[in-house]
Amino acid sequence: MKSAVALVTAAAMAWLSAPADAKCMQLELRPTLLTTKVQVTPAGGGIVVGTQGAGRDDKTESAADVSKWKIRGGKKLETPVVTTLAPGLVLYSTPGSGDLVNARSKRLGTLTRTKAALPELEAPKAVTIKHSGSEVRRWQEEDTLVELTGTVPDGAIAMILYDAKGTALTWNIANPGAVAVRVYSFGHCDVANGTRAPSIGDQVTLAWVDRNGRLSPMTKPIAVVKAE
Repeated sequence: MKSAVALVTAAAMAWLSAPADAKCMQLELRPTLLTTKVQVTPAGGGIVVGTQGAGRDDKTESAADVSKWKIRGGKKLETPVVTTLAPGLVLYSTPGSGDLVNARSKRLGTLTRTKAALPELEAPKAVTIKHSGSEVRRWQEEDTLVELTGTVPDGAIAMILYDAKGTALTWNIANPGAVAVRVYSFGHCDVANGTRAPSIGDQVTLAWVDRNGRLSPMTKPIAVVKAE
């Protein structure tokens, strides 16, 4: 029987691993905190952690380091509740308040419980979702761009794209004020294992992730079209 530590380490490695059989340049993926100070309401929320491609001299935490992250409330250390939002995008939370710390007790982020009513984001307002794909030599390249009505709202940190059944396929960072989000871009294996691109003609939905780790309502189904 595997130990709890082994199982946690395996889980950490899974969401931080790149596709093994893809036609692309393999990169190690490492965690990056998208939020560090969050307010958690009874409706949910937490510290959002995503993946990014790591360079040779990257000093960020590795997958093995992530398995040792804890929530510190006073002098007590607890194992955080980790919820998958999308492939390579997870939420760290705890029933109370506390700091997310690494194995060296360095504070990575802070969660504060509140009963206050916090502003909520509306569903994304998308005009079109365009997908393109090609293969250059032996490298595979694909791209999915969401064009918006207006801009990315203040408070949004990421966008998630779901298939018709509500399964999260892919995500990317959203920059407030931008008129579009490149929700999928693939060429250097810098996407997490399990990430999938939508196909042209698919009906998909979108949702924002806000700065406190909460999801917005989803859009109505939108058809993916071929990029011109």
